[in-house]
Amino acid sequence: MGEAELADATRPDWTRRQTRFDLAALLHHGACIAMERGDDVIVDLERAVAIDPHPEHLTSLAIARERRGEVDAARALHDRAVDAISRFAATSEESDADRDGRSSFPRRAARSLEARGAFRATHGDRDGALADLRASLAMHPSTSVERRLAKLGA
Repeated sequence: MGEAELADATRPDWTRRQTRFDLAALLHHGACIAMERGDDVIVDLERAVAIDPHPEHLTSLAIARERRGEVDAARALHDRAVDAISRFAATSEESDADRDGRSSFPRRAARSLEARGAFRATHGDRDGALADLRASLAMHPSTSVERRLAKLGA
């Protein structure tokens, strides 16, 4: 699965669209695993974002950029990820379900808000961090968000 399948105009639109989502998800998943090992994953994450600018992909790229010390790029990517939440919430389908059949989108969107909140807290924007973390908690309960809020005295 790759660029050839994405470019094949003889394939029906829905199969090219699904191939695009599958390829972006595969690149994102592999990059997240590699990032935990400390590998540089910018190229794969940028490709995933170019194929499918899903909030989760943007958030992972923001985290990778921040780990490289690229604070301005990370800030912009975190903002793009949070801005993309409403666009993707409107198009989230049943295929985006967890094992229990409920949509995984609230959990995944909450992760983007938590990541931006953590970034803001690290870089001195306490009010922005509190807003993002509270919004994250409202979307999906999380002990990690509760701990971050407690650290900020909320």
